[in-house]
Amino acid sequence: MSTPEESAEADMLAALAARFGLTPEQALATLKSSSAPTVAEFTDDFLKLQTVNTRRSYSTHLLWFRDGIEPTCDQLCEPCMDVKVRFACRCDCSKCDRSRISLEAQGPKPLSEDSCSKEHVAIVAGAAHRVARKRGIVENRRRAKQGKPTKEASGFGAQETAIAGLRYMFTAAKRWVPTNHAQLVKKPHRVGRERRALRDFEFIELCHVTETGGSDPDLDSLIVEYGIATGARRLGVYSLTGGQIHQTRQMISLVDKFQRPKDAPVSAALIDRLLAHALERGGPVCDPNSPTYRPDSPVFYAAKRRAPGEWTPLTARYFDKLHERWQRELLWASEEQVGFHHLRHTMSERLKGAYGQHVAQRYLRHANADVTDGYGRCTTEDLARALSEYLGFEHPLVHGIDKRRRDSLDRYGYGDPTD
Repeated sequence: MSTPEESAEADMLAALAARFGLTPEQALATLKSSSAPTVAEFTDDFLKLQTVNTRRSYSTHLLWFRDGIEPTCDQLCEPCMDVKVRFACRCDCSKCDRSRISLEAQGPKPLSEDSCSKEHVAIVAGAAHRVARKRGIVENRRRAKQGKPTKEASGFGAQETAIAGLRYMFTAAKRWVPTNHAQLVKKPHRVGRERRALRDFEFIELCHVTETGGSDPDLDSLIVEYGIATGARRLGVYSLTGGQIHQTRQMISLVDKFQRPKDAPVSAALIDRLLAHALERGGPVCDPNSPTYRPDSPVFYAAKRRAPGEWTPLTARYFDKLHERWQRELLWASEEQVGFHHLRHTMSERLKGAYGQHVAQRYLRHANADVTDGYGRCTTEDLARALSEYLGFEHPLVHGIDKRRRDSLDRYGYGDPTD
């Protein structure tokens, strides 16, 4: 198995060969004899080789590195909170003046140790943190005007992404930059995972909102059913193709994170729904019995915005709209930023409790059991329950849940089996 460095170098060889119409051998010879490319040339080639999701994650910060960064401070003065100029520092106060950081464009420079230094990485990471923090504050102001709860706005996630992206690119540039200085810049400590499994009555409420609202409840309910059955991430939904569905074996070859295919056993009824949905909206290319069938044709289709009755393959953006509707119609979903990933989390906890850790790990498709353990760590609700019992006080996470459960089950006609 090749190392990440070897894989990255092979990708760059392929890009060079494609650009100049060379064979791999000619590309290697050219690479060995040629001078180093500029940072701009290498960055552009590197981004072209990435998958859509990787490019989306890293391109912003890699392009900052290529094109430079305007003076950016860590202060919250109003002139510095202007979204129109990417939150660059626009204040003359002494605090802003002392905390400004900037980076000249590295794009025109040859790829080398000097153009890919630790200081450059630290500046990009620092700017990412500052810009993300200010963007989060502005976003929370907008949410407050709409009566929505605030979201986490520390900026550490963007800082970590910036460092990860530069580490990855410098790894691919090992031929010209032997020392990966991005490895010398420490990533920030991650904020602890707060996502929890949905309670039974919350799950009922979520399904009710999904099936009775929105412009396409049939698609929404199918997405939720598919997510529960397979534990798919959103990428595993909108990238699903007809060739990944194996009707006889009742299996779906699921591909999402890291592009590792893994079989997911599902019901025959779900497969029938998926195939019927694909055939109805995608046409003959989704019909295995048609001469125009394409196994790489998408399964999920959403309505075109400006063409009623016409369909287009599902995209990641559709999930954002679904989350917005959940959070708009359910207060608790808004407060906890409930999204599609909560379905995966909920099912893993149910399976772990009923059938053990190994079943939950296989459902989640984790290679490492330590990752699966993160889904079962102590939640804020667990802590609230322990402290309220030990110290003798009431808390809505503990004492208000039972009333919410009774009200919800009664509302949807399920009743409470414990009564």
